[in-house]
Amino acid sequence: MKARLVPPILEVRDLRKFFPVPGGGFGPRQAVRAIDGVSFTVERGQSYGLVGESGCGKSTVARCIVGLLTPDSGRITVEGEALTTGRSARGRRLHRSVQMVFQDPFSSLNPRLAIGTTLAEPLAIAGGLSRAQIRARVAELLREVGLPENAAAKFPHEFSGGQRQRISIARALALRPPLIVADEPVSALDVSVQAQILLLLDGLRIEHDLGLLFISHDLAVVRNFCQRVAVMYLGRIVEEGPVERVFADPKHPYTLALRDSSLPPDPAARDRLARIEGEMPSAIDPPKGCHFHPRCPRRMPICSVEAPAWTPFADGGVACHLHPPPDATVTPANRGT
Repeated sequence: MKARLVPPILEVRDLRKFFPVPGGGFGPRQAVRAIDGVSFTVERGQSYGLVGESGCGKSTVARCIVGLLTPDSGRITVEGEALTTGRSARGRRLHRSVQMVFQDPFSSLNPRLAIGTTLAEPLAIAGGLSRAQIRARVAELLREVGLPENAAAKFPHEFSGGQRQRISIARALALRPPLIVADEPVSALDVSVQAQILLLLDGLRIEHDLGLLFISHDLAVVRNFCQRVAVMYLGRIVEEGPVERVFADPKHPYTLALRDSSLPPDPAARDRLARIEGEMPSAIDPPKGCHFHPRCPRRMPICSVEAPAWTPFADGGVACHLHPPPDATVTPANRGT
C-alpha cells in the first residue's frame, strides 16, 4: 500500500495581479504589474522568506494569499485545496486556515477594544465555543506569546511596540491556522525587540508545525530565520532555494547585490562587493526582456530583448541568461509577456 503524499501547506502557481491606472485619453489602458507570474511552495513546519526591494510586489503576494486582494489569474492552494475568494462556507474555512501578522501592530489593532475582546472576536465568529471556553483560549493565547493574563483587560495604547506585535501574533494564532503570513513583522521594531519577536515566531512555528511565509526586505533577518528563500524583483521571482545555498552562492546578479548589501560594513572589502545602481523601474512600464537588465552589471544583449527562462537546480532555480536551462523545453517559472 502506497503512503499518501502530504500536500504542501501553501502552493502558489503563476500568480498575477495588475492594478489599473486611472487616466483619460483613448490609448491603451495602463496598469501596475505588481505580480507577474509568481510561483513557490511552502511546506508544513517551514519558514519561507520572500525578499526584495520596496515595490517589488512581495506584500501584494501576501495580500492575495490571505484574501485581502483577488488575483487576476493563477492558483493558490492551502493544504491541497484551492483558496477561493467567495463567501461560501468552504471559502471562509480555507481563509481561516491562513492568518496574517502585519508590519504595524498598532494600526492593525482596534484602539477602542480591550485586548481580550480583540482575541475573542475571531473565536466568537468561528463559533463552537462557550464563553468560558473563549476566555480560557484567550488566556492560553496570551501565555503562548509571553504576556500575562491581565493583559486581556488593557487597551493597545498601554503596550509597547513589541508587546503589540505579540498581541497581533496571538490573534493570528487564535483559530490555530496551519499557515501564517508575516509581512515585515519586525521592521518597525528596535533591534533588540526584533530578536525577541523572531525567537517567538520560530518557537511557535516549531511547536505548532506551522508554515510561515516571512515577507521582508532585510536579507540578514531572512538568513538567520528562514529555511528557504525566494528573491523577487519587479513582480517576478528571480531566484529561489535553500537559504544556505542562496546566500553562499547566489546565481542571480540581483541576489548577489542584495546579499552584499546586507553584509557588515568592511572598508577593505568595499570595492569587491556587488552594488545595485539606480532605482527600480516603474511597474507600469517595466523594461523589456529581463526586468533587471538596466541595473545589471553583467547584462548581455539578449537581456534587453528576451525574458530569461527558469533554470531549475536540484534545490531551487534561477531566472537569468547567465544560467540558461539545459533543456529548451523547460517551462519558465516566470513567464514574460
